[in-house]
Amino acid sequence: MPRLEATPHLAGRPSSATLAAAPPPGLSLQSASGVARVVALLTVLLAGCAPGDGRAATTDRAPGEAYTVERIVDGDTVVLTDARGREEKVRVQGIDTPETHASSKLDRDVARAQGQRSALDREAIRALGAGASSHAARLLPPGAAVRVVTDDGRAPAQRDRYGRLVGTIHATDDFGQPFDFGARMIADGYAHAYDGGGRYPHERMGYYRALQREARASGAGLWADGLDALDP
Repeated sequence: MPRLEATPHLAGRPSSATLAAAPPPGLSLQSASGVARVVALLTVLLAGCAPGDGRAATTDRAPGEAYTVERIVDGDTVVLTDARGREEKVRVQGIDTPETHASSKLDRDVARAQGQRSALDREAIRALGAGASSHAARLLPPGAAVRVVTDDGRAPAQRDRYGRLVGTIHATDDFGQPFDFGARMIADGYAHAYDGGGRYPHERMGYYRALQREARASGAGLWADGLDALDP
């Protein structure tokens, strides 16, 4: 069953200083001194790997192009800035969320809901879109460091018909743990898995669809409010 990895919990572990404070029974002071030096060295090495806030450190090691989050347009579109302060609007690859603004896509969503005899009307669909946007903003707050990659790991090159970059956004959470933004939106129940009608195939689409099945079955996020009527 697909799942997103949990953040490891490190509370309650003895510190290196405690471990090195006194030798165990039968260990000479000279040997204990050597052990202490090894522990100290390991402490220094591990300090360089500690996550801390982790936002910039983790993304610096990831593939793709570095950006900073400027603002959320909706659940599947994000405005980012590069190192020179230039804005790029990114269409998140592999997902689709309900519309928040008047558009032909919203018209299609309304028609789809009516065709399935759903109780969702135009305003209800826009409310779902607002919920997806709010969740996206929680995951990607302004100023967050992210990287955008395409399926082959290069800096994003694909653009949609609106001129938006199409790519996968990788970020880190408050514990410094990396996550795939699109996958998290699906797993939390705020987005569908979507390949753009075959225009933007995603190498993880099978995984995304498995996450969607699980979120739908559990009624996560917007699935409890009628998201199934808008499956693209």
